[in-house]
Amino acid sequence: MKIGLDIAWMATKRIVDIIVLVTNDTDFVTPMKLARTEGVVVAVYNISSKPALLLQEHADLVLPGQVPMR
Repeated sequence: MKIGLDIAWMATKRIVDIIVLVTNDTDFVTPMKLARTEGVVVAVYNISSKPALLLQEHADLVLPGQVPMR
């Protein structure tokens, strides 16, 4: 919840121009929507083999990522 509030605060105060989320948690959709309505570009960095479609629908950019295997 704290990260979502931080996203909303930064977007409404015009502190950032772009936010990159490294998540597959759809709880971030609401803060993403708010940030986008405030003019912030929202990117989702995909590290999951099954990325959440809802996140992709509400992002301006979806960046492909890979998790390093050890």
